[in-house]
Amino acid sequence: MAHKYFHVGIHFGLGVNVTNLLEPTFRSIADDWIRYAPNCWIVWTPYSLTQCSATLRAVLTLNDQFVILEVDPLKRDGMHYEWVWSWLNEPRYEGFRVPGPNFPESHMVLPPRLPGKT
Repeated sequence: MAHKYFHVGIHFGLGVNVTNLLEPTFRSIADDWIRYAPNCWIVWTPYSLTQCSATLRAVLTLNDQFVILEVDPLKRDGMHYEWVWSWLNEPRYEGFRVPGPNFPESHMVLPPRLPGKT
């Protein structure tokens, strides 16, 4: 299955921000990801939107809300830190991730695959 980019935005319903607890979840669904705001991620994943949504639903509470959208990182504009633009510009291809020098180590780790996915 070809990789896609998804934007994930989460509203933590009880006002408790658990972004650090979600890191293993994002590692499980994405070969690469970036959290560019307290509640916003872009993931590069071989999984479908439905699979990613089901994985998030399993770890979030009923009070939380989220949206996942497929995005084209080549069609973009805005103002953000240089490390965000560097991440978006970084080449990615099936089966390999070239770690960039400007990213936190959590963004350079190849995550384990979901059960049943080769």
